[in-house]
Amino acid sequence: MKLSPSVFRSLIFLFFSLSVVTMQAQEPKRVIPDSIRISLLTCASGEEIYSLFGHTAIRYENYTRGIDAVFNYGIFNFNAPNFIFRFALGETDYQLGVTDYERFAAEYYYLERDVWQQELNLTVQEKEKLVMLLEENYRPENRIYRYNFFYDNCATRPRDLIEKNPLTARCNTQMT
Repeated sequence: MKLSPSVFRSLIFLFFSLSVVTMQAQEPKRVIPDSIRISLLTCASGEEIYSLFGHTAIRYENYTRGIDAVFNYGIFNFNAPNFIFRFALGETDYQLGVTDYERFAAEYYYLERDVWQQELNLTVQEKEKLVMLLEENYRPENRIYRYNFFYDNCATRPRDLIEKNPLTARCNTQMT
């Protein structure tokens, strides 16, 4: 049996069409890379009374938007009347401040205090939620809080935000 040229071309076309469809179905879907990284920054202790036990902050990096910011719950007015006395009594108001990472790291480098970074192992949805919570905390009406040495400070604030995420965060530690 001899095939006519038109039938032969149709069969060849059908064969190649099915091959392409099969290859496309087997090709893995392209994953959009996650451009956000959130880390916990742990800073070594200093010599001043307010830095004797170290410091903690949250670093937010968004590579596609060019953001490298530190959310710092340890901002206070050192020139407030009787600061040291009020600090010891737990009557000091602190606030959340945001600065770029280079400036934050430069300050600790100048003070010869180490900074450790623990990248939080979060899903994209968890990162988005944490960023939303940080932005909510940074609103002017939410920035200021009454510092409490044990229960409300630069270490408990980041912990509380991370715990508000519905899934558990796991850490990968690296020194910066």
